[in-house]
Amino acid sequence: MASKTLITGAGGYLGALIAHRFVFDLNEPVLLWIHADSEAQAAEKIARLQPVYAGYEPLITWGWGALEADDPFSRIATEDIVAIIHCAAIYHFNITEDVARRVNVEGTRKVLEFATRCPKLEHVSLLSSFYASGLMAGIIPEAPLTPDHTDGFTNAYERSKASSEDELLARPDLPWNIYRVGLVIADDASGRVTQFNAFHRTLGLFHDGYLSVMPGDPDSKLYLVTGKFVARAVVDLVRARQRHRIVNVVHSPEHGLSTRAIINTMFEVFESDPQYRRLQFPRPIWTDHEGFELLMEGLSGLGSPRVRKALANVALFARQMFVHKVAVNRNLVDSLPWYEPENQALLVRRTCEFLMRHQFGRASRPIAETIQTLSGAGV
Repeated sequence: MASKTLITGAGGYLGALIAHRFVFDLNEPVLLWIHADSEAQAAEKIARLQPVYAGYEPLITWGWGALEADDPFSRIATEDIVAIIHCAAIYHFNITEDVARRVNVEGTRKVLEFATRCPKLEHVSLLSSFYASGLMAGIIPEAPLTPDHTDGFTNAYERSKASSEDELLARPDLPWNIYRVGLVIADDASGRVTQFNAFHRTLGLFHDGYLSVMPGDPDSKLYLVTGKFVARAVVDLVRARQRHRIVNVVHSPEHGLSTRAIINTMFEVFESDPQYRRLQFPRPIWTDHEGFELLMEGLSGLGSPRVRKALANVALFARQMFVHKVAVNRNLVDSLPWYEPENQALLVRRTCEFLMRHQFGRASRPIAETIQTLSGAGV
């Protein structure tokens, strides 16, 4: 049988984009594993995704399971798997510690156990997050993070990604690699958004006037990327068959934007709309973390439920906004001959413009439609 790359989480955003590149751009066979708790649920999900791959059926094998199960990959033949890209995870900032451990951490351990049963395996990679670094400040190297994670984390999601990395680091017998992905804010340079996350929801709260304060240091930087960039980088890194390498899939600080610049760009876009200007919402006031906590306490049980909910959403990542991180991406740049940093300022502007036109994700699209859209865009 033809050698295959197993992609877990192939029904999710990044998993689908990575699968798209293997199939449409490289014509390489893949085994697409999707989350499902039953055969009926799997059949329903696969039926929604199959039309996307019309004409490429010989390259596609489907698999399914649940990371919480004892053996999520028991239905998958091992003899033709040469690479595994583990994308499956829960990415929400409000995930509980228990769910984060069971799905993200123990799920990664089960992927690695499956990898030991693949006789032709050349590569197993984990899609991690740049923010697995948690509250670690200063240089974020393309190397293992502090072993005891003493710097702490802003939420259970960050902690679970760091612990998932630990699972790989504990397996020198496997040909692993770790790819730490930055904050994905758009599909590509057009600013189009088909996967809405905390970044987009927070912008929507500002737009609707529910946030009047911004916790954080305005000079700290966020590390922003597009889905297209991540998919292309990860696939090419996997095909290079390196091992025991950690790669920060982000752009270096000199190509990034401060939080202040992001907020200013956001309001420049908002205020270009005459209807928005008439509302006369003030730009947010920067506050330290203690001030933000006091505000949260003062509004407990008082004020608008929407305002309280808005502040609670921001609280899930607020401490991260005070941390000055300096990303190292030498392994990324050296591994990709085509590498070129994305224009962050233009990307933020176009993303804000898209969000305004599409009501900040209030009418999000299914992943199948996302893949079809990107197929026409040459991802």
